[in-house]
Amino acid sequence: VCVATPHRGTRLADIASCFPGASLCWRPLRALRSNARMCVTVPELPGFAMGNIIGTVNGHWPGRLFLSKESDGLVEFASAHAPDAVAEIGIAMKHNEMQFSRRVADCIARFLRTGGFSGASDGKVAEKKCSGS
Repeated sequence: VCVATPHRGTRLADIASCFPGASLCWRPLRALRSNARMCVTVPELPGFAMGNIIGTVNGHWPGRLFLSKESDGLVEFASAHAPDAVAEIGIAMKHNEMQFSRRVADCIARFLRTGGFSGASDGKVAEKKCSGS
């Protein structure tokens, strides 16, 4: 299950990398640039399925200045979206809140039990069933 993952990078990394020495302060900066990874793929392993949880509250000041409304404040929806995921849910939370959230943990547990997010108490759920589920 991916949580607030910038599959296609983030525009904030693109902006930060314009400053000399920025990659020395923030080591993962190069990997977070929007041109670092052009596609998201899931390993073709029997029984392997990917779920995706995306934050929908643009609550960080850099995000409000430089990102679209459809972001978690650090990662835009378009970058967090994973076409290969069998299920995806948007939760009304900021990026940094998601990592330690009980709601997110419950969604992860639901996905691991059922292979989807159906029945989650909040958020928009987009379910795609894969063969064998």
